[in-house]
Amino acid sequence: MTRAHAAAALLLAAAAASAEEPAAPRPRPTVELGGELSAVASEGLGALDAYELPRVSLRPARERTFSLSVRQSRLHAEAALPSGGLLAGAALRARLELDFAGGSAPAASATGAGAAFPQPQPRLREAWAEARLDGPSHLTLLAGQAPGLFAGPRLAESVGHRAVARFSGAGDLSRRAPQLRAGAAWGGPLELEAAAAILAPQDPHVSEVPSSTNPTPAGVRSGVPDVEGRAAVAWRGADGLVASLGLSGHAGRQTYRLDGLVGQPDGALDGWGGALDLVLEHHGLALVGAAWAGRNLGALGTGADGATLWTDATTGRLLAVTGVPARGGWAQLQWRVLPELTLLAGGGQEAASRSGLPSGDYRWKSGQLSGGLIAELGGGWRAGLEATSFQARSTAGAGSRTSSTQLELGLLAAF
Repeated sequence: MTRAHAAAALLLAAAAASAEEPAAPRPRPTVELGGELSAVASEGLGALDAYELPRVSLRPARERTFSLSVRQSRLHAEAALPSGGLLAGAALRARLELDFAGGSAPAASATGAGAAFPQPQPRLREAWAEARLDGPSHLTLLAGQAPGLFAGPRLAESVGHRAVARFSGAGDLSRRAPQLRAGAAWGGPLELEAAAAILAPQDPHVSEVPSSTNPTPAGVRSGVPDVEGRAAVAWRGADGLVASLGLSGHAGRQTYRLDGLVGQPDGALDGWGGALDLVLEHHGLALVGAAWAGRNLGALGTGADGATLWTDATTGRLLAVTGVPARGGWAQLQWRVLPELTLLAGGGQEAASRSGLPSGDYRWKSGQLSGGLIAELGGGWRAGLEATSFQARSTAGAGSRTSSTQLELGLLAAF
């Protein structure tokens, strides 16, 4: 056998051996499924803006409502993703979460006599992917729908008020929005973190434009995203003390089509806000809260409109827009008196500047006082009993003060 024949034989043998070896399996995502089953019974005493998940008190009325609902239940899927390419070595994960608090669709009654029991509709809460790079700065990159940065990540604790955060409409300005976010953190006993994001504008007002057949949000018409940032410092002591203080900011712009005069240019309205958020925890006792101030913050869900639209009394045409200054905050004390029992007490309030509101009947101040207890029943089961008083004040003379109450009994099973 010549050397050429021997080399060819060795190549054929190597090819056959490699063909017999199974290909390395491709890495696959690992998915974890979970959620919460929620059942909440609520009793409303007085007029509220919603009979199940209210935010503000309305004009005094002899109202009494009862609700028993499961639409705050949640489902989620969280996946650990394989990394590669430019993100090789990064920890990749994604989360998809929905609940059934996206409104109600009418359902025919058993007798066919019309709508009887409204059916809860699914609602997308979170849908994001995140890359976390290990290193001195622990850099993170996030894309998708997630909670915003303004006023911090911590919410008030509740069993009956979860689809809408407790103190929403009375000091809590938390929201979820599509966004692109970058953040970094530095560890140690003294932890530092910073993050910045651009978010989709979510505005309560629309501005009709000739080029669109659908109402267009005023923030979309501005052509720029909302911008938010947050920096925080946290201390973790050896005695179990945890203290965190965060400073955050928000900026956005809305553009309205002013049609009071022929050829009048569009009106641009800027919104901004600054906030402090605080967490103190020590041996079963926790104090959490946030305080903020700004102008034109209706996109973040204030209890009063963030902007005033000035219209012609005869034609209804929009003449001008102005931002309304506002300030507010909330705080909650959480005391774990027993391993299975936590007491809750807190409140929130926000107020808009009355000088920025037009004449008429406009709500300018709203508040909530809430207390209750949460019992850990075991196996992921929790029960909560909560009572909340809602107050509001309007610019009208007679009946400008309103007050209502809601009682909630909730049962939550996490799986």
